[in-house]
Amino acid sequence: PLVAPTHVTASFAEFLGFLIGDGNIHVSKNAIGYTTGDRELADRYAQLVLELFAIEALPTWDDRTVNGKGGRWRVVFYSANVLDLLQSLGIDLRAKARQKRIPSVILRSPKAVVSAFLRAYFDCDGCASIKEGVILSTFSEDIAQALQVLLLNYGILTRRYGPNVRIKSMSAHVFADEINFGLVRKREKLDRYLTSHRWFLNEDPTDEVVSIEHGVADVYDITVDHSHHYVANGMVHHNSLWHSRIMRQLGDLGVITDSETIEFAQLHSGVLSPSSTSLNPYYLGFKMLEDIERRWDNPTKEEQEKLGRKPGMGHQKIFEVRELDNDVSFLRNYLTEDLIKDLDLYLFKKDGDEWVISEKNWEKVRDGIVASMTNFGYPYLVIDNGDYRGNRELYIKHMFEGQELDLNYAEKTLQHVYTMWGRPVHIETVYEGKRILLTYDGERNSKSTLEK
Repeated sequence: PLVAPTHVTASFAEFLGFLIGDGNIHVSKNAIGYTTGDRELADRYAQLVLELFAIEALPTWDDRTVNGKGGRWRVVFYSANVLDLLQSLGIDLRAKARQKRIPSVILRSPKAVVSAFLRAYFDCDGCASIKEGVILSTFSEDIAQALQVLLLNYGILTRRYGPNVRIKSMSAHVFADEINFGLVRKREKLDRYLTSHRWFLNEDPTDEVVSIEHGVADVYDITVDHSHHYVANGMVHHNSLWHSRIMRQLGDLGVITDSETIEFAQLHSGVLSPSSTSLNPYYLGFKMLEDIERRWDNPTKEEQEKLGRKPGMGHQKIFEVRELDNDVSFLRNYLTEDLIKDLDLYLFKKDGDEWVISEKNWEKVRDGIVASMTNFGYPYLVIDNGDYRGNRELYIKHMFEGQELDLNYAEKTLQHVYTMWGRPVHIETVYEGKRILLTYDGERNSKSTLEK
């Protein structure tokens, strides 16, 4: 039987990073190999294969020269089951270097898992230069593009030069702190680069518009249910404020008619209309950007003296926020106490048959909104055991990231899961600082406290 991880762990992500980087697959032989010039990486790959699949794969030295560069360490193991697993994850087993892609399961994974994948991948295809920082070479356009977006999630800016993706200056610092190399010699060289470049300047996150092509084409308004994130594919797309400003100026200049202005105002008010039962992200973002502009246009005397703010900097500040902030930092840094009070924001929950306000403290309200951005507001759950207590009971673990489950909702969910599973179901989570186990046995829900 196949021994394999039940979910995408950091170790499994690391294995995939090695496989995408310097791995090779021979489908006809059920062979999964890895080739490297570093014994350190060969040993690590062999260790991962043993930990993940309970298969012993020993590194062997191949002294045949490759492009005049000497021999290589090779690690090969054979398993049709592992190949089936990789294929089920959407990995093309026959892909050549130019067709390789970062697995979609990595793109959907938590930060720690993504970091493990990137670390292994950079160990394979990346290097550190004392003069140039971090350089990764890939012939795959798909990998290069996905890699740039993934790194943007860490605040790491990159530049493309042919097949190379380069990380320099302050972004190299962030790379070292958040990801780094696993290979000692590369990590040490990156440290030397950082030590010899202590004078880093702030990087410009903007990019030059190379050309503009005029023409007529269809445009689309796409809404992602449940998330409404302001950042997509590494770019901020919150356009409500800019749209209204542009249309207002076009109206003032007489470029559009009064009827067109009124039509836009009606459509725009519908987009920004606040709700009494839920949070309209467009309305919130619009109000936050307006508030930022107002505060930086008219700083208080104290802000001018202590923070060095100068009047009339609102427009510049909005562009700075647009360029540098992501969803979480935007909300955490600029959703202020005054704004929360002005917008009458609060947290609420269901108590029996009624919805009641549960929190109006502005910091807790802000943190609650920020928490809703994590994993699109959904809990991260993994199946830990499908034969719990040897009785085919289902045991689920909530990978707690600071946001508690709604216990009433969780208990009802367990009832539905029981209908599909047909046996008792359990979910382990954290509530009020304690590990608890929620259970539904087909007749009733129960809750018990687990030992630490």
